[in-house]
This record gives sequence, structure tokens and C-alpha cells, in this order.
Amino acid sequence: MDVAPFEIDVLNVLGAGDAFASGFIYGLRKGWPLARAARIGNATGAIVVTRHGCANFMPTWAEVESFVAQRGGWKWESVA
Repeated sequence: MDVAPFEIDVLNVLGAGDAFASGFIYGLRKGWPLARAARIGNATGAIVVTRHGCANFMPTWAEVESFVAQRGGWKWESVA
């Protein structure tokens, strides 16, 4: 399964994996489909690498929703 990434300008790669994992696990815990959980992980990972920091710069849920809304919404369908 492939889930489309978000196009962003990377400023710092620290925390990208942790941010992805936190979003992905959040989606799984909510019982959402795997592709939607991955889309959330992609969003949280993308947001954190656009910032000049790591742990203290993880996005809030409001920031995730705004970020995704500005980039096409919650279209979590898999892409080949």
C-alpha cells in the first residue's frame, strides 16, 4: 500500500520518524483504516520537518487538521 505524501520544504529532519509514528498510532488507536492512519502519520511527519526543532515542535491536532485542509483534505485512499 502506498499513501501519497505531502509536498513540503524540509528544514530539519530531526523528529520526522517520531512524528510519523505518533500520527500513525493515533489513527490506529482511533480504529481508522490503515491508509487513513498512514495519511495522518504523513501529515504529522511533514509538519515537524518544516520546523526548526524536534520534540517541542510536534504539531497539535488543530495544526494537523489545518495543514491537511490546506492540502486537499482527508483523502486517504491508497495510490499505486
